[in-house]
Amino acid sequence: MTAEAESRMLPLYEATMIRHDDHRWATDEPDGRIRDVTQAQKYDASFVVMPRYWIAEDEVESRLAGRWDHPWLLGFRDICRSTDERTMINASIPRSAVNHKLPLVLAEANAGVLTALMSSMIFDYVARQKIGGTSMTYLLPQCAGSGTPTSMSWSTRWTSRQRRTTC
Repeated sequence: MTAEAESRMLPLYEATMIRHDDHRWATDEPDGRIRDVTQAQKYDASFVVMPRYWIAEDEVESRLAGRWDHPWLLGFRDICRSTDERTMINASIPRSAVNHKLPLVLAEANAGVLTALMSSMIFDYVARQKIGGTSMTYLLPQCAGSGTPTSMSWSTRWTSRQRRTTC
């Protein structure tokens, strides 16, 4: 057996496979068609989407080395239209390979806040106003008011000892 055959393979996520906070939105069929995942499959915790392509884990790890050490990635769909229901579509996905139509956001500062912000209607509205064609591009999320890493690391004004008791 060759070293290539022994290498672990990771799925290559494509933009069509994600929807808001759903990394199991669509799956590839053996005949090459892409179909939406059914509700029954989503309820099955052991169900995994099948990608069209697979990439060696070593290749993925070499690209992320020193840049990202979490078991997940945050990506967004590059292809969009201002006439769709939502313009900015992002999701957290398992650590895997992605293609050029699913750009990644490698931001260390409070990824939960960033994910929520990118999924918000306000962010979507601003992105919709800035779209000039059908490509979200890497720069648009930065221009749409996502803030700086410092502004994403804020905490609330109250603490567990000091709760507001009036409406």
